[in-house]
This record gives sequence, C-alpha cells and structure tokens, in this order.
Amino acid sequence: ESEKQYRLLAERIADVVWVLDLETLQFKYLSPSVQSLFGYSVDELLGVHLSNVLTPASMLAIENIIPGRLKRFMDGDQTAVTELYQLDHIHQDGSIITAEVSSTLVVNENSKIEAIGVTRNITERKKAEDDLRHANSSLQIAHKELQQLFEYEQVLARTDGLTRLYNRRYFFELAVREFNSAIRYQRPLTLIIFDLDGFKQANDTFGHALGDSVLVEISKTANIQVREVDILARYGGDEFTILLPETNVEQAFLIAERIRKAVEGTHIDLGGFSTFITVSMGVAELSFDPQDQSIEDMIRRADQALYQAKQQGRNRAVIYSSN
Repeated sequence: ESEKQYRLLAERIADVVWVLDLETLQFKYLSPSVQSLFGYSVDELLGVHLSNVLTPASMLAIENIIPGRLKRFMDGDQTAVTELYQLDHIHQDGSIITAEVSSTLVVNENSKIEAIGVTRNITERKKAEDDLRHANSSLQIAHKELQQLFEYEQVLARTDGLTRLYNRRYFFELAVREFNSAIRYQRPLTLIIFDLDGFKQANDTFGHALGDSVLVEISKTANIQVREVDILARYGGDEFTILLPETNVEQAFLIAERIRKAVEGTHIDLGGFSTFITVSMGVAELSFDPQDQSIEDMIRRADQALYQAKQQGRNRAVIYSSN
C-alpha cells in the first residue's frame, strides 16, 4: 500500500522523480513527467547513462562530487545523505534546461547505495534571478557612474577651467576655514598674492590663446614650488594667491622668492620665438594686534604689498609694511 501511494504521488507531480544506480550512473526509475520536462519518454531514458541528459560541465561537476559524498555517507556523515544541486540538462530538442536537483542517498535491498531524487525545472526562475542580478549590476554601474560624475562636477565647481588650480570661490571657502583656525589657536598664517608683469600688453600683442598658454605654464611652475598644505588658486585674470598655514611672513617670503625665481627662469614659447615672464608678489601675514577680522584684511594688505612691488620695478616680492 505504501509503494502504491508512493508511485501514485511520483507519477502525478510535475517534478521528475528518479532513482539512479551510483555504480553505473544509469537511471533505474523515472516518473512520467520526465517527458514534459526533458522531451524524452521514460523508456528512452531507463538504463541510459546520466551524461546523456546533463551538459558536459554539469556532468563533470557530478563526477567530482560523487566520490567524496559517498565516502562521507559511508563514514556516517548525515550531511551527505541529502544534497541540493543546480544542474544544466539537455532537452531532446537541444535546448538547455536549468534544474534544481535534490538527491538522497539510500541503501537498497541489495545493500548497495543508490540515489533517489527529485528534479525541478527552474529555468524561468534562474532567468528571472539572472535578470535581477543583471539589473542590480546595471544599477550599481549607473550609481558608480553618477557618483563619478558628481565627484567630477564637484572638482569642476572648485577648480579653474584653464589652470586646474582652485578657483576664487573655493579658495575663499578654504581660506575662511584656515583663517578661523589660525585665530582660534593663535597660529601663524600668511598670504601671497602675485600677478604677471606686463601681461595685459603681452595678451593684447600675442592674443588670448598664447596668453592662456602663459597662464597655464606659470600655474604649473608655481604649483611645483608650493607645499601640499599650501592653497594655491587662480584669483582672477592673471592674478594668483597662495595661503600658507602654519607659516610666518619670513618663511612665506622665501617661498615667494622661490616661485618668483622659478617663473623668471621659465622659457615661454610664443609661437615662433620665446620670451621670459616675470611676476610681482605681495606677502602679508595674519595680524593678532590689532586682530584681523576676516581673510579680506590679509588680502587687502597683500594687495598693497603687491602694488609696492610693481612701484619698485616689478619682478620682486615685497612683504607688507605699514611704514
């Protein structure tokens, strides 16, 4: 009666119920649903080797699994009794069907180990899962691209398009932060402002394209000379500014001189002939007595020192003095 009920159940469910001889890897029993699942009749598959219904990759996986699983089973390892696999099967029409295979090892009446199991078609489920993974992957890629675009736009928002230095707006954002920190902790802070000598005349004579090339070259030259902690920015036109944290005016003057000499020694190609560009520089430090109220106070003094450098003949650095 139990066998009758078992057969009734096995022959009516949509999944394929089977028994496999593990010595020969041939089917001993297959439920009738095998025809709707794989296109073969029961008679066509009884006594047929497992490799005739599995793809080569899935067959290789099973061949690698069986010896170890049998050993574990004979050693009494209960985890080896029932295992679940995902295997690709070959339909009679040549198409590939992905199936979920649950197999249980049993000892038959002849004291031989065989496998009984249930095979369920999960092709559509796997496709849906693959589509979901692909969609998630696409979303992750899109998110990464958006993040990169956002970061790029952030860079654009704070850098000068020509020189790739910080722009004026971002300079003030950083400078205010450094100014407040220096005031709070009574630490030295110095500002340098410099511009190119005679740039307007050169720009009018040789054109804006060559003028832009000069600005780029000067930016590179200055950037090499400053430290990582220094904030170098294009302030506007041919004017640049450098904020030097933890730096007194004497130390800043040495850096200004280093930049000035490096610029003076820079060869500028003006399309057929070459020239040399010089810069004038104004240097001013944070004042604690009287107390500076804002970064603009330092900028104003550095600008005055720059004006003095121009008045004294250009191509020089001048430290602000109230005298």
